Amino acid sequence: EPEPEPEPEPEPEPEPEPEPEPEPEPEPEPEPEPEPEPEPEPEPEPEPEPEPEPEPEPEPEPEPEPEPEPEPEPEPEPEPEPEP
Repeated sequence: EPEPEPEPEPEPEPEPEPEPEPEPEPEPEPEPEPEPEPEPEPEPEPEPEPEPEPEPEPEPEPEPEPEPEPEPEPEPEPEPEPEP
């Protein structure tokens, strides 16, 4: 008698594939700050012409002080007449 064929072994269930990890979102690169435009150099102000110095006024001559008037001498008091 032919030997009975051995039952085929049941195929093992394939392991479920692990879910792929979600790729982390790449951080958005910070936008580079726009370089500030260089301020235009202010034009140098033209130097003002120096004002001519005014000529100093001649000092007025001091007036001579008036001489003080001499005080009048006091009149001598009349002597009282002696009583008789």
